[in-house]
Amino acid sequence: MKMTLIQTFSDFSEKIQFNIPDFPLYVRTHDLAKFGYWGVCHWHTGVEFVIVLAGQMDFFVNGTVQHLNPEKHLFVNSQRMHYGFSRKQQNCQFIDLIVDPMLFNSESTSVSQALDQAFGLQAPDFLSLSSTNAISKNAVALVKQIRQLINDHNTSMLTLQATCMQLCANIAVELQGKNQQHISAQNNSDQAIWKMVDYIHRNFQKKITTLDIAGGAAMSRTKCFEAFKKSLNLTPNDYLTHFRLNQSTSLLSETHLPIKQISIQCGFSSVSYFCSIFKRYFGQTPLAYKNKHNLKNTKP
Repeated sequence: MKMTLIQTFSDFSEKIQFNIPDFPLYVRTHDLAKFGYWGVCHWHTGVEFVIVLAGQMDFFVNGTVQHLNPEKHLFVNSQRMHYGFSRKQQNCQFIDLIVDPMLFNSESTSVSQALDQAFGLQAPDFLSLSSTNAISKNAVALVKQIRQLINDHNTSMLTLQATCMQLCANIAVELQGKNQQHISAQNNSDQAIWKMVDYIHRNFQKKITTLDIAGGAAMSRTKCFEAFKKSLNLTPNDYLTHFRLNQSTSLLSETHLPIKQISIQCGFSSVSYFCSIFKRYFGQTPLAYKNKHNLKNTKP
């Protein structure tokens, strides 16, 4: 089976593959290791629930990092930049559930206002789901129930929709009265970081330096480092490396290109360096990864 990695559009929004094409729900169980212990920074219109089953990881949401484990999970609000990671490269198994607001699809003004109040840009960026909180425990149980429902071919779509809506309604109630911890409207600093990230996305195949990245937003090298640290909790070179590795996994799993050619196309200085850093992040060589995950090598 092909590894499911995060795919993003040019504006960093995630290209989500819903479990059922015409039903706006994504729910799957993942291992952080398969992302190289570091997901690509992205956003989407859907609200997201990250439920840890085993292990632990850190999770970045709009400038704030939350530590997650089997006792502490996370709700991420709509249109917030986020990604999961482990600096110590420790694996984490988790349920990832995304519900798009289009599921509610109501012409009621009152419903629209309630949705904006709970999931709009002025609402809290995230909500920690602790095992000691009754509403949080219920949310975790509903996420697990939805995962079971989506895997049951006999499940009524009305039951699935009602359960998803109940999950979101419970979270909306919990969000009421909480102060916004980080306003998501972009300021000048936000715009600068996305200009530099956009520069990386457009030029990652070339040899680029930190000065080149900083130039993408017309700022100094020092300010560039500060912006990446504040907004993404990464250095510019770290982000560049993670993005190149993410691109390489797509080529490894979807093409017959030789390892050397993939290394060149992803901007690595040499094939030996590519193999070394790929093994450091994924625990296996690019060739081993290719043999395991390439769909063209998989027998029907």
